[in-house]
Amino acid sequence: MILKKNKGFYIRLIRATFARRSLLRFLQNEALYNIHIEGEILDLGGSPKSQYYSYIQISENSEITYADLYNKSENFLEMDFNENFPIKNNSFDNVLVMNVIEHLESYENCIFEIARILKKNGNLFGVVPFIFPIHMVPDDFHRPTESMIKKVLLDAGFHDIEVKPLGFGRWTAAANLCGQQIKFKPLTLIFYLIAILLDKFDSNTKKYTKEKFSYPIGYFFHAK
Repeated sequence: MILKKNKGFYIRLIRATFARRSLLRFLQNEALYNIHIEGEILDLGGSPKSQYYSYIQISENSEITYADLYNKSENFLEMDFNENFPIKNNSFDNVLVMNVIEHLESYENCIFEIARILKKNGNLFGVVPFIFPIHMVPDDFHRPTESMIKKVLLDAGFHDIEVKPLGFGRWTAAANLCGQQIKFKPLTLIFYLIAILLDKFDSNTKKYTKEKFSYPIGYFFHAK
């Protein structure tokens, strides 16, 4: 199912464009809009300043643990996501993995480890790019498809799985690749709006291949 445009979508698009956020980052945040989580939360690769915390609703009684191999701050758990996690089984209610697995040489192991440390009925929320430039943090290994994401999640023991493509069609995908190169942000915004409009009028036969969305900028996934 193509990403739903929430109320205020275009106002937030204007703000995100002038804040120099990529179209992928904007649509990622839209996919997280009004998601409510509570309890023990593990954020793999994120920080308190991550943009998505302006969109996710988190209960006041929740506790967030941040984990990263490169952030040496005192309140971060230092760990390599390619290796087995130094965390006990059934420790967290929710795990966030936003724009991380493309940078992992062995992201399948990361998903299996997340399944291990989640409590029963715990939630995994993640985002991964697809039609997006190579970006080295410190390296870039993967662009998994919807089918691959579902397979890895199923193999790890998840059953209730949602994978949502981010984007609206081929024009939006092209705009995502080119828009960030335009220095004059009002022109970038016009470019984005025209692309979204063109995708609106594209027929569904041009948007899907065997019921799979053909031009995802990235994917949002939720599993439990």
